[in-house]
Amino acid sequence: ISMSRVFREDDVPVKSPLAETPTSPEAAGASFEVTATPKPPKPKPKTVRAMLREIPQSPKKMNLVAKVVRGMRVNDALIQMSVLIKRAASTVYKVLHSARANAVHNYGFDAEKLIVDEAFVGKGKYLKRIWPHARGRFGIREKKRCRLTVLLREMTPKEEILLEKLREKQKRGQYIYRTKLLPHRLTETRWCEPGEKRKDLAMQTSSY
Repeated sequence: ISMSRVFREDDVPVKSPLAETPTSPEAAGASFEVTATPKPPKPKPKTVRAMLREIPQSPKKMNLVAKVVRGMRVNDALIQMSVLIKRAASTVYKVLHSARANAVHNYGFDAEKLIVDEAFVGKGKYLKRIWPHARGRFGIREKKRCRLTVLLREMTPKEEILLEKLREKQKRGQYIYRTKLLPHRLTETRWCEPGEKRKDLAMQTSSY
């Protein structure tokens, strides 16, 4: 092996810069404070949404229950859904409860002032299944699914004033016109008794 440089005994080896460990600012004598910048608060939206997809029920049957809570206060709507005996009422109750939790915990809405702004139903995935017929034939039936979306908002100052006036009239026993801000009574559905007409039953179970 031939080397161009001849090493001497008195030569001092040079340290590699890659082998040096970086010194921290505290060890070097520098002092500084690390201040964490606080996160800006979330802007308060006009409406808060909650959605449930792939509900194993037809959109038509779900919409029959969803239209009952449109325009109602959330607390009244939850009580109304707990009274209904329809199967879709439990699903609407869960979505309403989730939307109220989103509005209160995430954005600081007042639970007493929340109103159901919109409650609409959309079509979900329809599953095709075989429906047997006579003589070895078969047809196709659909297992319908839907999705439910609920939008909540806070009451406007005009609606708050109107609600207070309606409550005062209710205490005095005066007549209150039909409004969903303060329903007269809840809708309780039940089956028709023998000899009872459905028209008479609908008049008895009216929500206003």
